[in-house]
Amino acid sequence: MDFSSVVYVICLLLVIALASQSALVAAQYAADETKIASNYQAEVQKSDLLNADLNAQIIGLQKENTDLVAKGVADVKACKAEGKKNSVKWFKRGLGIGFIAGLFAGHAGL
Repeated sequence: MDFSSVVYVICLLLVIALASQSALVAAQYAADETKIASNYQAEVQKSDLLNADLNAQIIGLQKENTDLVAKGVADVKACKAEGKKNSVKWFKRGLGIGFIAGLFAGHAGL
Protein backbone atom coordinates (compact mmCIF):
# COMPACT_ATOMS: atom_id res chain seq x y z
CA MET A 1 0.00 0.00 0.00
CA ASP A 2 1.27 3.33 -0.83
CA PHE A 3 0.83 6.55 1.09
CA SER A 4 -2.16 7.80 -0.92
CA SER A 5 -4.04 4.56 -0.26
CA VAL A 6 -3.40 4.91 3.47
CA VAL A 7 -4.58 8.51 3.40
CA TYR A 8 -7.65 7.43 1.41
CA VAL A 9 -8.49 4.71 3.96
CA ILE A 10 -8.01 7.12 6.88
CA CYS A 11 -10.20 9.75 5.20
CA LEU A 12 -12.80 7.10 4.47
CA LEU A 13 -12.77 5.99 8.13
CA LEU A 14 -13.10 9.61 9.27
CA VAL A 15 -16.05 10.15 6.94
CA ILE A 16 -17.72 7.00 8.27
CA ALA A 17 -17.07 8.07 11.87
CA LEU A 18 -18.42 11.57 11.23
CA ALA A 19 -21.45 10.18 9.43
CA SER A 20 -22.22 7.82 12.29
CA GLN A 21 -21.69 10.66 14.78
CA SER A 22 -24.02 12.96 12.85
CA ALA A 23 -26.55 10.11 12.62
CA LEU A 24 -26.39 9.78 16.41
CA VAL A 25 -26.79 13.54 16.81
CA ALA A 26 -29.71 13.51 14.38
CA ALA A 27 -31.33 10.63 16.26
CA GLN A 28 -30.90 12.44 19.59
CA TYR A 29 -32.28 15.64 18.04
CA ALA A 30 -35.29 13.72 16.72
CA ALA A 31 -35.85 12.16 20.15
CA ASP A 32 -35.64 15.58 21.80
CA GLU A 33 -38.05 17.09 19.30
CA THR A 34 -40.47 14.19 19.83
CA LYS A 35 -40.36 14.74 23.59
CA ILE A 36 -40.90 18.49 23.16
CA ALA A 37 -43.85 17.81 20.85
CA SER A 38 -45.42 15.35 23.29
CA ASN A 39 -44.94 17.80 26.18
CA TYR A 40 -46.49 20.53 24.05
CA GLN A 41 -49.45 18.27 23.24
CA ALA A 42 -49.92 17.49 26.94
CA GLU A 43 -49.92 21.21 27.76
CA VAL A 44 -52.43 21.88 25.00
CA GLN A 45 -54.72 19.20 26.41
CA LYS A 46 -54.40 20.67 29.91
CA SER A 47 -55.19 24.14 28.62
CA ASP A 48 -58.22 22.77 26.72
CA LEU A 49 -59.51 21.23 29.96
CA LEU A 50 -58.91 24.48 31.82
CA ASN A 51 -60.67 26.41 29.06
CA ALA A 52 -63.69 24.09 29.25
CA ASP A 53 -63.80 24.44 33.05
CA LEU A 54 -63.58 28.22 32.88
CA ASN A 55 -66.29 28.35 30.20
CA ALA A 56 -68.55 26.28 32.47
CA GLN A 57 -67.87 28.72 35.32
CA ILE A 58 -68.65 31.68 33.06
CA ILE A 59 -71.95 30.10 32.00
CA GLY A 60 -72.81 29.47 35.66
CA LEU A 61 -72.00 33.06 36.59
CA GLN A 62 -74.06 34.40 33.68
CA LYS A 63 -77.03 32.30 34.83
CA GLU A 64 -76.57 33.51 38.38
CA ASN A 65 -76.44 37.10 37.13
CA THR A 66 -79.62 36.59 35.10
CA ASP A 67 -81.35 35.11 38.15
CA LEU A 68 -80.24 38.05 40.33
CA VAL A 69 -81.47 40.57 37.76
CA ALA A 70 -84.83 38.79 37.59
CA LYS A 71 -85.03 38.77 41.40
CA GLY A 72 -84.20 42.49 41.48
CA VAL A 73 -86.95 43.25 38.94
CA ALA A 74 -89.41 41.19 41.00
CA ASP A 75 -88.34 43.04 44.18
CA VAL A 76 -88.86 46.41 42.49
CA LYS A 77 -92.33 45.36 41.29
CA ALA A 78 -93.21 44.14 44.80
CA CYS A 79 -91.97 47.39 46.32
CA LYS A 80 -93.99 49.48 43.82
CA ALA A 81 -97.08 47.38 44.50
CA GLU A 82 -96.61 47.83 48.25
CA GLY A 83 -96.15 51.59 47.76
CA LYS A 84 -99.27 51.79 45.61
CA LYS A 85 -101.22 49.78 48.19
CA ASN A 86 -99.96 52.08 50.91
CA SER A 87 -100.91 55.17 48.88
CA VAL A 88 -104.43 53.85 48.32
CA LYS A 89 -104.74 53.07 52.03
CA TRP A 90 -103.78 56.63 53.02
CA PHE A 91 -106.02 58.08 50.31
CA LYS A 92 -108.97 56.16 51.78
CA ARG A 93 -108.06 57.32 55.28
CA GLY A 94 -107.83 60.93 54.11
CA LEU A 95 -111.10 60.63 52.26
CA GLY A 96 -112.79 59.21 55.38
CA ILE A 97 -111.31 61.86 57.67
CA GLY A 98 -112.20 64.58 55.16
CA PHE A 99 -115.76 63.30 54.89
CA ILE A 100 -116.15 63.20 58.68
CA ALA A 101 -114.55 66.65 59.01
CA GLY A 102 -116.88 67.93 56.29
CA LEU A 103 -119.92 66.55 58.08
CA PHE A 104 -118.78 68.08 61.35
CA ALA A 105 -118.00 71.44 59.69
CA GLY A 106 -121.30 71.43 57.84
CA HIS A 107 -123.24 70.52 60.97
CA ALA A 108 -121.41 73.14 63.02
CA GLY A 109 -121.93 75.74 60.29
CA LEU A 110 -118.31 76.57 59.80
